[in-house]
Amino acid sequence: MMQDEIRKRSGSVTIDCKLTSFLYTLMRDYVQPGDVEEIMLNHMSDEPVEYTNGWLALHAQDIANRLKSAKHYKLIKEYNLVEADWTLEPDERKI
Repeated sequence: MMQDEIRKRSGSVTIDCKLTSFLYTLMRDYVQPGDVEEIMLNHMSDEPVEYTNGWLALHAQDIANRLKSAKHYKLIKEYNLVEADWTLEPDERKI
């Protein structure tokens, strides 16, 4: 009964964002939201980060790239755009 009441009070929210979905599931099921907030605040610098575990860093980068790519392709599809040919000079690209 308590879960139903909490759900009712918090409301139902629909958000179409892969990163939000990823973070929601991470905080709901695996990591305390305060820990995620602390990590985010500690990594707001524009400085490059040196990682001590190269395999883990590359895996994290791969996940980030896939989440970004999903957003990129959704925008292309949504606005009926074609991808630019990034091998061309900027003034020659057709987007």
